[in-house]
Amino acid sequence: MLLSLSVFVGIIANLGVFFRIDDLYLNSDIFQYNIIVF
Repeated sequence: MLLSLSVFVGIIANLGVFFRIDDLYLNSDIFQYNIIVF
């Protein structure tokens, strides 16, 4: 469950970087959560 969630969150984070989302706070928050999950 945690692995699939981590992959899902990682994909979202990668999409955020790819599309250069202006909400940097949201992106950093997602990255921190992804690191915590790993």
